[in-house]
Amino acid sequence: MDAEEKRRKKTEYQRIWRARQKGIEPVISKPVLDVNLDDITPLKYKPKRAKTVPLKDNTINTYISKLRAFHRRMTNQDLSDDIINAINGAEYDKTVIQKEFNYLYEKMPYIIENELKAVPNLCKIFTKITGFVKLIKFLTPIKRSIEIAEGVKRNNSTIKEEDMISFDKQDILKNANEFLTDDYEKIMYLLMTLIPTRRLDDYRTMTYGENKGNYFDDEFMYIKDTNTKNKKSITIKIPTEIIDILPNTGFILGYEYTQPALTVKFSSIMNKIYKKKIGATDLRRMYLTMINNSGMSYLEKKDIADAVGNSIVEGIKYSLKVQEQQV
Repeated sequence: MDAEEKRRKKTEYQRIWRARQKGIEPVISKPVLDVNLDDITPLKYKPKRAKTVPLKDNTINTYISKLRAFHRRMTNQDLSDDIINAINGAEYDKTVIQKEFNYLYEKMPYIIENELKAVPNLCKIFTKITGFVKLIKFLTPIKRSIEIAEGVKRNNSTIKEEDMISFDKQDILKNANEFLTDDYEKIMYLLMTLIPTRRLDDYRTMTYGENKGNYFDDEFMYIKDTNTKNKKSITIKIPTEIIDILPNTGFILGYEYTQPALTVKFSSIMNKIYKKKIGATDLRRMYLTMINNSGMSYLEKKDIADAVGNSIVEGIKYSLKVQEQQV
């Protein structure tokens, strides 16, 4: 099976999974994204170039996947090797890419009307490629308006009080033993609930029992700064309940997951336990909401923020508005 066939098979699997999810209501309610595009004018100058840092493989794959889907919707064609090389940081022919994406200028009104969510990704990709200054000047103000709207949407997300899950240790262990028979599923669930809830992706390629970029001893796991979003390394004490069931496969989750596969797997685990549609990000937001409503001191919240991999401000920003249960 070649790479293209594998990609198509994975896409089909994800399509089937999303179709199954359609009848399940998410626990978090989000308002409609309302982007203000009034008085949007192109920038006079190209934005200051961001500091050049190597992209993670996960970021590269996301860029390529989203751009491929967008490009097919717009042209019914696949991406050229040159644009893929450019995203990967390899050599590319600027002229080929300019010709390939000339439609971005011609179809911009259509894109704004029908493909607005694609704009931030387009902006991130083509900022890194020479020959698209005019495009970036036009897209950047739109991207900023979308980010403002996303912030408003995020800050007004709500959850019903009865949909908040318990992070009490005894409740978590009871759930793991009652609903999960597979040790790998237990490890994934316990890593996200027994200790401060980090991004699930932090564990996706994490090794255990052998050194492939992450160091372990008998009691601690170490997440390198290059593997975290905030570029800070962290040492985490592993609860004994997890140590006792760690695999000898080389990966702490049992396998080296792709990001989409991990997303599907975790949602499936949460549905087994809670019979609700709860993703890894939803769980993280619930945890931050619980922490911010707990009455902890600033220093206590600071320790938690460091453990989950963000700042106190970010923790507050991602908290949910809890709707009390009606009597």
